Amino acid sequence: MVGELKGDLIIGARGNSAIVTIVDRAIRLNLIGDLPKGHDAARVLACCTELLERVPAMLRRTLTWDQGTEIARHDDLASAVGTDVSFAEPHSPRMRPSNEHVNTQLRRYVGKGTDLSIYSQ
Repeated sequence: MVGELKGDLIIGARGNSAIVTIVDRAIRLNLIGDLPKGHDAARVLACCTELLERVPAMLRRTLTWDQGTEIARHDDLASAVGTDVSFAEPHSPRMRPSNEHVNTQLRRYVGKGTDLSIYSQ
């Protein structure tokens, strides 16, 4: 259904950098944000807020995120962009197949173990 977003992180070499990916399977929307200086909850909140504010409200009804401390400020994100945030079951990538596919393609492009801070948005 349109507006059901799925999100996750791709972590770079040594865990110092990351890429946020948010996908809407129904309309083939892919949002990608860079986190060159770390992926703590405050940085992920700022990046996700910026990405989701680009999308009309009717296209960001829900966001399902993988389990992880990076999304600890999910209540702040929900308030900031008016989106319900929920979590996928632990170790269940099947709940977010389009997001996992996008992540696989990005990892193939940038290479596993790459310092992701060398890429700009």
